[in-house]
Amino acid sequence: MFYTNDPYFQVKEHVIPLKGLDKEETVFQISDLHLIYSNENSTEEWKAFAEKQRNAWKGVRISFAQLYGDAYDEPHLIQPEEALPKYVSLVNEKKPGGFLMTGDMLNDFNKETIDFLGDALGEVTVPYMWVRGNHEVGNDEFYLPYTGSDLVRIMRVGKVALLGIDNSRKKITKELADAVKACAAEESRSGNIPVLVMHIPVKTPYNTAETAIFDPYFLLGGDDVDPESAEFLAYLQEDSCPIALILCGHVHGHHISEFAPGKKQICCSSAMVGACALLRFIPA
Repeated sequence: MFYTNDPYFQVKEHVIPLKGLDKEETVFQISDLHLIYSNENSTEEWKAFAEKQRNAWKGVRISFAQLYGDAYDEPHLIQPEEALPKYVSLVNEKKPGGFLMTGDMLNDFNKETIDFLGDALGEVTVPYMWVRGNHEVGNDEFYLPYTGSDLVRIMRVGKVALLGIDNSRKKITKELADAVKACAAEESRSGNIPVLVMHIPVKTPYNTAETAIFDPYFLLGGDDVDPESAEFLAYLQEDSCPIALILCGHVHGHHISEFAPGKKQICCSSAMVGACALLRFIPA
């Protein structure tokens, strides 16, 4: 469905059975594009900073691609500002039920960059959700028109209820946890299947072995977790928790583990090398 002749795209397809689903639904996901945009109206200072950052990120892109087995030849090393219109065109052509951006769409904040992203999102013809990443902390007045101000944003694709939250500061406050629990319970009572969408993946006793490859920086959980976040992680592991799946980014590679028995956490790879995910939700 999402296969394309454009050599930039590296689409990973995930088939995800969900109990209670009555028909197949599709969602397209990208993560960690790390836009650093400048134009002729930018200050000389920002132009120089942006160019320095782009050059620095080229090495980072290659190292992550090598780690995960993604391609990093010339077609995959175009700059993020060239890649973004490609993603918008692909989404508009294929028309999935929803388009997810799981954080770090921007690398460094400036008004021109977020306006560039906002203009691109204005062209998207399907429902979309952008949750903020650790590179998108602060500057709320510019982000909120695109990411929303609700503690939990809800995008429904058929019976799949995508619950988007901001865990960019690597913690879940009690206020946010309570909001997630209430939304997940309500969606479940309504016959929908709650799916949690956020930037930073979680570490629990069920995926400790699989996530051992990551530095603690990349995970919410482990020895450095705060008490409120630890309580939320415990909730995710409860048999009664209605959240069926977690979708995230941050680790710059496709990675799958289980945060609770039979419940997957899927990390999307870095869109900086054209990697992206097609999520096919099917009836269990």
